[in-house]
Amino acid sequence: MAGFLTNVFSNALAAVIGIVLGIPVAFWINRRISAVQESRDRIRGNIYRLKTAHRVFNTLRDEIVSNRNTLAELIKDLPHEVVFYNLSTSAWTSTTEKMVESIENFELVQGVASLYADFDTIKQQIQAQFTMHYSSLLALENYVEIREGLVKATLALADSITDKLATVVADIDNEVASLVADLERQQAKEKST
Repeated sequence: MAGFLTNVFSNALAAVIGIVLGIPVAFWINRRISAVQESRDRIRGNIYRLKTAHRVFNTLRDEIVSNRNTLAELIKDLPHEVVFYNLSTSAWTSTTEKMVESIENFELVQGVASLYADFDTIKQQIQAQFTMHYSSLLALENYVEIREGLVKATLALADSITDKLATVVADIDNEVASLVADLERQQAKEKST
């Protein structure tokens, strides 16, 4: 009987020690696993944001460069003939929401927004001179003066944004390089966790 009581007490003591030590250890392990999972989720979120920003900036850069080339042709041809060059703004329209979600460089976003506002103004001026030429305004005595005023305004705006174009493209290139470096760091972190 003494052996039985000794076994019961030793088993009970072992169970109590197991419970007292096991529960805190289990909580510690759970907290540790949760912290690692949260870290991985945060890194994956950063990677997604960086990849999205990278795609958005590359898309915008391509469209801005295309518009720069179109503006060069416009500046050359507009004084001599009626033109209908189309500046594209579809990348800006389709990526604005993604920019707000994924891009932290708000000065660059403002620069791009300002540039696209100028693109829209030039598009409207080109449309006005084209429409004016193919309407009854062509019969007016002062048509040539009206068109010259519109052409001068369009050319002045096109000339004024030439520097802005170069600056925005250079800023985008710098931002993309920074994003690529950040993306590589985040991907290395993801592999190490």
